[in-house]
Amino acid sequence: MKRFTETVKWSDPWFRRLKPEAKLLWQWLLDNCDHAGIIEPDMELASFQIGSQMGIDTLSQLGERVIKLTNGKWFVPKFIGFQYGELSRDCKAHNPVFASLEKHVFSIKPSDLRDTLLNTLSNTLSKDLGLGSLTPQDKDKDKDKDKDKDKDKGSEGGLEETASPKLLDVPKKCQTQLRVEKLMRRPSEKPLTEKEKTSFSKSRPAIDATTEDEWKALEAYYAAPQSETMSRKELVTLLNNWNGEIDRAKLWLQSKSEPPKPAISEGQQRYEWSEELRRATVELEKLGKAIEHPEGSPQRIRIAKLKNQIIPGLKTKLGVEA
Repeated sequence: MKRFTETVKWSDPWFRRLKPEAKLLWQWLLDNCDHAGIIEPDMELASFQIGSQMGIDTLSQLGERVIKLTNGKWFVPKFIGFQYGELSRDCKAHNPVFASLEKHVFSIKPSDLRDTLLNTLSNTLSKDLGLGSLTPQDKDKDKDKDKDKDKDKGSEGGLEETASPKLLDVPKKCQTQLRVEKLMRRPSEKPLTEKEKTSFSKSRPAIDATTEDEWKALEAYYAAPQSETMSRKELVTLLNNWNGEIDRAKLWLQSKSEPPKPAISEGQQRYEWSEELRRATVELEKLGKAIEHPEGSPQRIRIAKLKNQIIPGLKTKLGVEA
C-alpha cells in the first residue's frame, strides 16, 4: 500500500527535536495505521519490526500527535487531512475512512475527548461533519425531531418557514486556526477558501510545532505596521512560508531590542576591512584553481564569489587597485 509522506519533516522543529527511537515509532505508526489513522497498539511488534525496544515512554514523546481512544486503540488525528485533504461521502475511496471513523471515533459517547476529536477533524470532514459526527442514536433522535417539526407546521395551516442552518453544518475552527487568522486581522466567521484550506493542511505540522515564544514573536511582528515589517498580506502566503516568517519575526524583534552598535573610527574600520581581505585571500589560495573542482560544485561557486565580488569589493573600500 502506498501513502503520501512529508519530505520536509526533517526540517520540522517538532520532528527534529524527537529522539531517534521516537522518530522511528512515528513513521511506523503512519505506515501501519488503517485508512483513518487508527491502529491497535502492539509495542512488541513495533519493537521487533523497528529493531529497537519501544515502550510507552517512547510513545509519550509524540505528545498530542497520537490520541488514545476509549477502546484502547491509538489515533493519529492529522493523518486524514494529510492523506486525503477534504473527505467526501461521494468519493468511494474515502468509504474505508468513514467506516473506521464511525466505528472508533463517532461512536464515542459525548465527552471532552469526543469534542476534541471532532474539532480536530472539522476542517477535514467539512460538509460531511453534520452527518459523520453523529452516532446512530443521534441520527434517530434528529429524525424524530424533524417529524415533530413537520407535524407542527401542518397544525399551523401548512405555512412553511425558512429553516435556519444547523450549527453542525458549519465546520468549527480550532484555536490554532483562529490564532493564525488573527495574525491577519481576519474575522473569525469568515470561512477558508479551498486554496487556504490546502495551505493550512500542508502547513499544519509546522504550525503545531510553533513554540509559545515563536507565537509571541509572530503576533508582535504582525501587530506592527506592515510598512515597517513588510509582513505577508495574504493568508495563503503566510501559511506557505510559515517557518520562514517565524525567522523574520525573530530577527525583527531582535533588531528592535538590540542597542545600536557604537560608531567605530575610520582607522578601526580600515583595519577590519584589511583583515577581511587577508582572510578572503588566504581562503582563495587554499581553494586553488576553479578548474580543479567540478562544474557547479560549492568550491567552484565560492571561488567565483571570492574573485569577482568579495575581494574586489574590499579592495575598492580600501582604495587598493584590483
